[in-house]
Amino acid sequence: MTRRILPVAAPLLPDCVTTEVMLERHQSDLIRDFLVYARLPAFHSKELPGPGTRGSTGPNPHLNTVEIPDSDLIVPNDRARKSSAFLLKSLDALLTEWDPAKDITLMSREAARRAADLACIALWFEASLVSDGMRSNARVIKAACTLVQRIAPCISASRWTADERATILLAFDVLINDGEDAAEHTPWKGIMDPDVDTGIKRRALAQMMHRNGSKVEEEFKTRRGLLQKIWCSSDVCWIPSALYHY
Repeated sequence: MTRRILPVAAPLLPDCVTTEVMLERHQSDLIRDFLVYARLPAFHSKELPGPGTRGSTGPNPHLNTVEIPDSDLIVPNDRARKSSAFLLKSLDALLTEWDPAKDITLMSREAARRAADLACIALWFEASLVSDGMRSNARVIKAACTLVQRIAPCISASRWTADERATILLAFDVLINDGEDAAEHTPWKGIMDPDVDTGIKRRALAQMMHRNGSKVEEEFKTRRGLLQKIWCSSDVCWIPSALYHY
């Protein structure tokens, strides 16, 4: 793989006092460090303005998402083929375990989460092949979507709690999470973003932006383009409606 872009997985934090204390402590780290230690964090920006602009704009989601015609895709190399074969074998084994003839609602939460994780990993990997200019394995994509279809009834199982349902649904977050910060609170900023209004010379500003922002912005665009490739598949586009149905 020429581009190593990993999926972004969101953790499911327990609803308890410890979690609330740790979140509050994390939110106030910047203030506490400044008042107690007179220390400000190093500047690391995820969004930086272009040279000569007066405001910061987010990455363009349409960049780096150019569709590659199927005729231009090359045959996967040996490593990619072996990885696809391993994923297909693992998916087939889980499809046997999740036989429709069985009572799916009796399956454990852990088993359902493992199956959902593997299905999402398979979809992510095959989209990565297309992003690298190689042909994806249609059998892997089909098997992953079939597995999701068999997992879906578990969401409506009466014996499962809301937290258990959330555990399963959170597995699919990697198919929509592009890495953009979605914090529920407005984070404190110790240092202003570099801009012409902050008194930085244009040449120094351009160098700073290129050094600090190019890698993060490129990764953001690549991940979003990869997610779009996942959802362009006709086998995948029905997943949201299937999960919502239950």
